[in-house]
Amino acid sequence: MRGTLLPGLVSLWQPESGPATGVPYVVFAGNVGDVDALAEVVDRLHG
Repeated sequence: MRGTLLPGLVSLWQPESGPATGVPYVVFAGNVGDVDALAEVVDRLHG
């Protein structure tokens, strides 16, 4: 796990081996954040 992106269990993982090495994987629970939370996560990943 690389860390928390937003408060409330929005976590960023990044595989260290296998076919998805280096690809960010975001665990985003459906009941976390406001209407702009997903857009904020995408902006941070592009950042």
